[in-house]
Amino acid sequence: MAELVEQFLSRLHATHLKAAGYKKKGHTFSRKRADFTERIQLQGSAWNDGRGPWRFYVNVGILFDGMPPRHPDRDFPGTHCWTRIENLVRGAPPELELSDNQEDVARRLAALIEDASTRLGREIDGLRRRYEAQGSPRLLAGA
Repeated sequence: MAELVEQFLSRLHATHLKAAGYKKKGHTFSRKRADFTERIQLQGSAWNDGRGPWRFYVNVGILFDGMPPRHPDRDFPGTHCWTRIENLVRGAPPELELSDNQEDVARRLAALIEDASTRLGREIDGLRRRYEAQGSPRLLAGA
């Protein structure tokens, strides 16, 4: 199962995300924007096993330029704040499943990531102000 997941992540990056400027490290894709870095992390479900499809969550994080790192940052390392994609993108599922048709999953996931990125770009100033005021690692945005 691990090999299948790694192949999917590499194909997702090469086919859909690399041209948009994302870099891949493990299960995380990062892209530098004007004054922040957006980070997309695919987090496998704790209930996954080798017998069934790989289920995963999509975490969306922000690393603000010019701010010291958050301590501790165990939940989504390298971000100041984050949330699950369904809290940013209306209609996004809380969980995705890597099953037979990986290309369909990759296309759907790439579209969700683009929608999340668009929203972050549109709301980044307010998100930064809220983070500075509250210091919470939870990204405060509802779909």
